[in-house]
Amino acid sequence: MQFADTAAIVAAVLVATAIAALLSANVPDTAGPTGIVWTWQAPSGCPDEETTRRELAAATRTACTLAANAKVLRTAAGWRLDLELGLRGRRSARTLTGATCRALADAAIVIVTVACTEDASLSDPSVEPTSAAQAEAPAPAVDPPIVPSPIEPAPMATVRTIDEVAPRRASARIVPPAAPARRTRKPPIAELGLRGGVAWAPTPAPAALLGLALRLRWARIDVVLSGAYTSARTERYAEQPTLGVTTRLAHMGLAVCPALEWGRGLGRGRGALCAELAAGAMFGSGVGAPSNVTRARPWLGADLGPTLAWLPHPRISLGLAVDLLVSVVRPAFELEGLAPLVRAAPFGVRIHTTIFVRLF
Repeated sequence: MQFADTAAIVAAVLVATAIAALLSANVPDTAGPTGIVWTWQAPSGCPDEETTRRELAAATRTACTLAANAKVLRTAAGWRLDLELGLRGRRSARTLTGATCRALADAAIVIVTVACTEDASLSDPSVEPTSAAQAEAPAPAVDPPIVPSPIEPAPMATVRTIDEVAPRRASARIVPPAAPARRTRKPPIAELGLRGGVAWAPTPAPAALLGLALRLRWARIDVVLSGAYTSARTERYAEQPTLGVTTRLAHMGLAVCPALEWGRGLGRGRGALCAELAAGAMFGSGVGAPSNVTRARPWLGADLGPTLAWLPHPRISLGLAVDLLVSVVRPAFELEGLAPLVRAAPFGVRIHTTIFVRLF
């Protein structure tokens, strides 16, 4: 009877032990990989801490002593990961940016996995002897290889894009940053403009000014090729009011304008200081004479003045300019047999507006 009671007690203990072993085997493993202290903070829409812990445990195949603290924030440009690592008494910090939170989670797991693998390579590997003689023979003294630690203390966090760190979690190495791309100059903006205003010189003032302009606009400079026509003005002899000379001017000019731009949208503006060299022909026709002959004589001038433009639309620009004009070559006109009546003025002012439309 006593033997039967003892057997029953032993059987009960064995059954209880088996049940406890089964229950402990079915408990899910919530701890991280061996030796890794893992902390994950992320907003909604990102993988949670439990998911990243399981993925880190699956990716890490070696045991190491490492502390990792990852924090994900959503920014205006996308997502940002702040990752702090502590290994062998040293700490480092990295900051990554990416288009998705999932990509940042994959990159963090790759970085921690690589750091853990490098830490494991610093420890003495256990090598099984291939034979009994080799097992008994003392191992030759070999200096351990010097392997630089991938985690160095940094004075400040470095910012890299997610593509520079790890394009995929399956890759166990970090892709080095690509070489900086060469800067390419942007082509200029070509604009066609219609110009109108008033000119006080070189013809008798005031005279209407009408013309066309082609402008090439870079970020900091404008180049303007223009053609203009100054309307006809008539001057008469004081002694003989029935006689006179009508003059008009047609010219082309090339201007170079250092420029500065400011504002956005409807408040976008652009200012420039233009220096122009102009050349053309001044035409004179007789008035009241038996034969009204028209003559053309060369004219050369230069002007300097500010330009203020308003850019309410990417394809439209409206500008106002004031030019101080100097005539270098000054033609003169008179009726045959009489004294010179009209001569191009040495100095003058032109005020004109131009509306430009972008071509490409």
